[in-house]
Amino acid sequence: MINPTQLLVELAPLDPAFKGTPQQFATHVVQRMRIVSPSGIVSFVVGDVEPRYNAGPWLKGGTAWWVWDETTKRYVPLDITDTAAGQAVLAIQALLARLIDNNGNLLPGTVWNSACLADRIVTQPKLHWNSCFYCSAGGVNAYSVSLANTDGTTPVPSFGDGSASSIALLIKIGITNTTPVTTLSVNGSVPYPLVKDATTPLVAGDLLAGKVYLVVFDGTSFQVLDGINEPLVISMPSATIVDKQNSGTDAQALGAEHVWQDKVLTDVLLDPNNFVISLAANEIELGPGTYDFQIAVSMGQVQGRLRLYDSTLATPIPGSYGAMGGSGNNTAGHLSTFCRVVNTAAVSSKYKLQYYVNFAGSNAFSSMAIALDTGEDEIYALIQIVKIS
Repeated sequence: MINPTQLLVELAPLDPAFKGTPQQFATHVVQRMRIVSPSGIVSFVVGDVEPRYNAGPWLKGGTAWWVWDETTKRYVPLDITDTAAGQAVLAIQALLARLIDNNGNLLPGTVWNSACLADRIVTQPKLHWNSCFYCSAGGVNAYSVSLANTDGTTPVPSFGDGSASSIALLIKIGITNTTPVTTLSVNGSVPYPLVKDATTPLVAGDLLAGKVYLVVFDGTSFQVLDGINEPLVISMPSATIVDKQNSGTDAQALGAEHVWQDKVLTDVLLDPNNFVISLAANEIELGPGTYDFQIAVSMGQVQGRLRLYDSTLATPIPGSYGAMGGSGNNTAGHLSTFCRVVNTAAVSSKYKLQYYVNFAGSNAFSSMAIALDTGEDEIYALIQIVKIS
């Protein structure tokens, strides 16, 4: 029996001037291959029992390769699942499982077809160009990069023969861009614009010094696909409800003391997202969801409280009570009171603002607030509603 040996396959560099069909390319590769045996003895272990020392690669059970880990002093599986090669193997295995049974026979309905690529031209520059993709960008705003082939030669992209079109590059920026007009030149090519979102020009600060960006040439520009320094913007729908009166018109009458009374609400001042279903009879109707209510009310000489009331459930909203107060002057004085509450409703609900007067101050003031009469609308109450979810 001949002992197994670890043979090596060597491949000589391809002719830089090579050009031909896939078949000619394959022949060209095979002609430059040779099998050699390394100097010394290279051994590996085959079996089901884990070696207790580093005996070389271990083919566990004859099916899985394990290697020695110097940290744990034990053998660990040689797992390439997370590598590009591993993912390719898994994809091929999944495909074969759908085509071939355990005995190596084609599954019913599977037919072999021949694929012809004879009309495709394989060139050495294309192979080299696709092998170099990481580089550092020099300059600022008008960036430039230089790439080298694995054999040390420098590819010269023409951006038209297919050697550079649609390739991806990882570019490390040296200096943050300071102008919207930002370009990239590769190995001395003409500069092409760097864009985001397919066609949108960059803005100053989009490319940060020290960061690595993925860019793809689409034939006319380099699209920056990843890493753009975009600010995080969180926007939630909001609406504003007010008690708005004509200039010179006082607020509603205070009404009786020691009784909860409805605050007048007249207008949906803002609702760009149209989530307010209706405002009628001082009641705001909203759909199901979680809402943040921020409430401000202009008050005169009163002492009492403010609350948000759920008309659908006929109950005050817990935590919505806000303090009220006056100036303590029996002849003049205004005060604004504020409260805030978050409420969740499983169904569409109606809400209204209520106030409770404990002390009404001077009898000379019978309304909640006196008009300023500035020629502009008087705003006596404002409810800012933000829909959280």
